[in-house]
Amino acid sequence: MDRTDWRWVHVSLAIAAVLVLASIVANLIPLDRYVLTSAEPRSAANLITSGRPDPEGGEILVSDVDVTRISAFGYLFYGVFGHAQVLPGATVLGPGIPPSELSSEENAEAAQSVAAAKAAAFHELGYAVGSRDAGVLVLAVEPGSPVWKHVHQGEIVTAVDGVATDDDCTFARALDRKRPHETVELTVERSRVTSRRTIVAGRNVTERVRLGNWPASVPRSSAIPGCSGLQARRAGYLGVIIDTDEAFRFPHPVSVRAGGLEGSSTGLAIALGVVDVLSRADLAGRRTVAATGTITSSGDVGDVSAVEETALAAWRAGATLCFVPARQAAAARLAVPASLRIVGVRSLAQAVTVLRGLGKHRTSATSPGPA
Repeated sequence: MDRTDWRWVHVSLAIAAVLVLASIVANLIPLDRYVLTSAEPRSAANLITSGRPDPEGGEILVSDVDVTRISAFGYLFYGVFGHAQVLPGATVLGPGIPPSELSSEENAEAAQSVAAAKAAAFHELGYAVGSRDAGVLVLAVEPGSPVWKHVHQGEIVTAVDGVATDDDCTFARALDRKRPHETVELTVERSRVTSRRTIVAGRNVTERVRLGNWPASVPRSSAIPGCSGLQARRAGYLGVIIDTDEAFRFPHPVSVRAGGLEGSSTGLAIALGVVDVLSRADLAGRRTVAATGTITSSGDVGDVSAVEETALAAWRAGATLCFVPARQAAAARLAVPASLRIVGVRSLAQAVTVLRGLGKHRTSATSPGPA
């Protein structure tokens, strides 16, 4: 080998060394970006307990989504060469919320989702479910904001200046009338979200908070959660992300071991699982059925992130039928082989009807109990 050949060997080794070093450095640089990947689907029957024998036959899979903060190297891998969805931090967490709040925020959302799923399942089976708006659940608190150290994630704000705030719109309107540097009095229930994704009630306290100026980094539109009559142009800033907390009174005890579930994308699958467990027939019809979608207590199904990855995980787990939100069915079908049937639904009732039709059987439940 002559000198020219050795020179090229040295150059190639130097380039390789630089690339390895650059990869190591890039992997150490955290970005405000998050990758959404599908978790391993789990059997709903293993998560739900009702005191009744589990139905034999098919299986309903709960498909979840993992949300992970990535480095510069991860962004290159997933965003350029991979197929996973990558989202900015403000989209995942909300404006001004740091990465440290991700796990707590997802736990609170999962707790709400599980409760709504149980309510939807009972409604589908003909039970009466008592419910009321019980305040606003704090999903996340911005560090350094006016409310920081006064209110914590998982707690429930039930009143502003002595006026009840049963839902998110009432809460938003109460703050919309306040200006920067004014002091508001918040009635707070020191509730908490457990590792099993349930909300445990706590004592009531009063917190006085001096509102701040609206940060330039936080869009003023974020103060308007789809509620009418809000302006937010001159309103003071509090620094929380909230959602209405619905309190339910169920006619029959049902426990969902939701530890490890993240966010609200498992709502539809859990609701189907509860219907299956409380029924006297095999709802899945000896099939392996997967589902993804958010759900309301009335049974409406909403969109989710990473639907393609979730559908692909369901196919890998052996599912032959997968329910997804109706608007995302086309995207899910493109991501999986034709052997997995994708069915878009807008409600829990629609999914149950599809399964009953495929199985040619009727789900029978006991007569409704008291609300």
